[in-house]
Amino acid sequence: MNQITPENLRALRKKLGLSSQQAADSVYKNLRLWQRYEAPLSASSSLRIPPATLELFCLKHGLPYPPNKQGKLGKLVSFYGGQGGAGHTLLTIDISIALMADGYEVLVISDRNGSAMFGEMSVKHNYPFPRTIQVDESNNMRFTNDLNIPYSSSPKSLKHIIENYDFVFLDINRTLAMDYFDELEPDLIIAPAKINEDNIRNRTAFNNVNNLSSRLAERKNVKTKLALLMVAVSTDYAFSPSYHGLLDENADDYEEVRDYFYHQQEKDQQDQEELLELFNSLGKLANVQFMNSYTSDAYDNYRERYAKGYSIFHKAPNSLPAHELRSVKNEMLRMLGIPDKNL
Repeated sequence: MNQITPENLRALRKKLGLSSQQAADSVYKNLRLWQRYEAPLSASSSLRIPPATLELFCLKHGLPYPPNKQGKLGKLVSFYGGQGGAGHTLLTIDISIALMADGYEVLVISDRNGSAMFGEMSVKHNYPFPRTIQVDESNNMRFTNDLNIPYSSSPKSLKHIIENYDFVFLDINRTLAMDYFDELEPDLIIAPAKINEDNIRNRTAFNNVNNLSSRLAERKNVKTKLALLMVAVSTDYAFSPSYHGLLDENADDYEEVRDYFYHQQEKDQQDQEELLELFNSLGKLANVQFMNSYTSDAYDNYRERYAKGYSIFHKAPNSLPAHELRSVKNEMLRMLGIPDKNL
């Protein structure tokens, strides 16, 4: 890497709102030594900051390493809303890794039950995983490698971190989320709606999106875009009994079981069409967009089997769910006004 200049280091420290003493303390150095790191190269006391010390400084303060000096996109995104169990965390991990594959710098801010709990597992298997900060319910923040962070994890304190990444994802629970949304005003909130569930949970998903839309409007938040993402959409090819070997054509009750299977499939499709009509009505709200991309029940099946934080791009990068997620990622970029790097 190109060595960071003393001027760059001083600018980073000031951007973080740290005194020289605080910066020195965070990397276990004395004040005089830190001052030598920031001294002009022409000064006799000047000393280059060691790469390991700089990496620790970046890690402690939520900066990518090596620290960028050109600026980043600074887009804040969250998979939030819909109903519980719709795969918010796995979507966060999958889309983050897809963006990393495109060369973007990605950070995930997660509570202890979100993406943060899976990082070590992925690293153990040598899988790529986004840098992750864990936010506790007590409002203390730490990195998943248990290094202490020398400042508060209040939403306001995270603003300078966002600016140092292309994408920052919030993967936190409902108790904490609104405080962060109100202060940070994400660029995009994507609400996954899992539409292959019972009517009560589907209505809950609808109401959650509706309520979030109202809250954004009440707070006069015109920055945040709210999008509804269909997940676990039932499709004929995914539920083909012959394809999956679910029916034994030599069984005595084959015709009876086959007729029941297709009758149930027809009913599920009818229920889904009614639910889609309901969700489509959200498109009438000024700040809600219905995403054209979606994930099928094939991805939902993957989520059930591999709910250990592994990305679909680790296990099956050329599968149907992987292509569906690339489509979601590309539409997300379009919504954020970011041109496709491949064009």
